[in-house]
Amino acid sequence: TRLSREEYVAKCESVEAENVWRDPEAYKDKFVKITVTVSGITDDADGFYSDDDYTKYYICRIEGLGKDILIRNCIQSGQSNFTTGDKVTFYGEGDGTVTIYDFDYNSLTAPCVNAAYAELQKDK
Repeated sequence: TRLSREEYVAKCESVEAENVWRDPEAYKDKFVKITVTVSGITDDADGFYSDDDYTKYYICRIEGLGKDILIRNCIQSGQSNFTTGDKVTFYGEGDGTVTIYDFDYNSLTAPCVNAAYAELQKDK
């Protein structure tokens, strides 16, 4: 059955981005709430060419660690366009470690969360 936004958000456990980066498989298929700052945006060329519905990824740098995690934009409703510097709380499911390719076929491998909902934080 499909969960309402309220039910979905209520299932999400608040986690630190660093913990997802350090042990991405521990969060695979788990509902998570994660607040990060967008440091870049890319599209997955493989997904684009195979007609995936969700090909936009937010690259989010973990402050103090200098490492990135990916947030796959699978947003169902509400705000879904964010830009570099935006601080955003994402609600989604862990996807372990993924590799995506940009249109120049440069790869990026990082832990990933498939975000179903998001909220822009006003206190950048």
